Amino acid sequence: MISQFEVKVLSLSGQVAVIRHGDKTLLISKSYVQNTKVGQNVMVPALAISTGTEYGIDWSVILPEGITLTPEEIQSALYSHGIFTIEDIEKNPNGVVIAMNSLMKKVSINLYKTVRTVIGGT
Repeated sequence: MISQFEVKVLSLSGQVAVIRHGDKTLLISKSYVQNTKVGQNVMVPALAISTGTEYGIDWSVILPEGITLTPEEIQSALYSHGIFTIEDIEKNPNGVVIAMNSLMKKVSINLYKTVRTVIGGT
């Protein structure tokens, strides 16, 4: 009996399928997932997994230190959205979400700058 694994089909293009198996994203031959739609789970032979090519950037190499926010930046975002106390958090959890989302622009800019520095490009 041939060993098989369940995978999720993420993309289909030409003769290639992008699949998710556990914590890995792989490129495999589309022939292993014939008649499958994007988003579906399907069983594929272990051979497809073992010979698949890893897909995507290894972000741990690009961002070995991660991207961090200082406590002062978090405090400033919370304060600017009216979150000063635990009671404020309890009364306005959406305000906390909005404050944290406001920090995402800074994180996104830092990510873009880091990727450009490491990978290069225009």
